[in-house]
Parts: sequence; C-alpha cells; structure tokens
Amino acid sequence: MFQVIHRLKMPAVGDELHHSGWNVCSSCHGDANKKRDKLVLPSLGSDRVYIVDVGADLKSPRLHKVQVRQQRRSVHQHVSHRELYSL
Repeated sequence: MFQVIHRLKMPAVGDELHHSGWNVCSSCHGDANKKRDKLVLPSLGSDRVYIVDVGADLKSPRLHKVQVRQQRRSVHQHVSHRELYSL
C-alpha cells in the first residue's frame, strides 16, 4: 500500500513538470565532493525550471528556486542536467 508523505505546491499553475533529473549526473556518483540533493524539474508549458531540495529533509522536500530558461535548446526541453541549469 502506498501513502502520500508530502505535497509540494508549485508557484505557477499549469506547468507540467516532466523528465526530472538530478543536479549531479550519474557519472559523478563516486565523487565525495558532489551530492545528489536537488531534483531538476523542467516544465513543458513554460520556460520555468523548478529546483527542489530533497537533501535537507527527504520526507519534506522544499522548493529551492525557480529558474527561467533564457534560451531553449528545443521546443520542449527533455534534458534535466546540471550543465543546463545553474544551481
């Protein structure tokens, strides 16, 4: 049985968050200086990218920041990677 443990409201209504990723790529897994503690969530309906902090409290993530993409690389961004967004 699954249970919702937390709901995080996003500030903009209508953004479809899609193709989430981490702030650090999987190739950095063994690097002690890098930490996967933020989810990168691009929106399909806008130029906004939501950065959610899951490192401080895994059961209660919080919105770290909302970044507006200055230039889209495609019509709908399908890549969530740290090089695309400055955290």
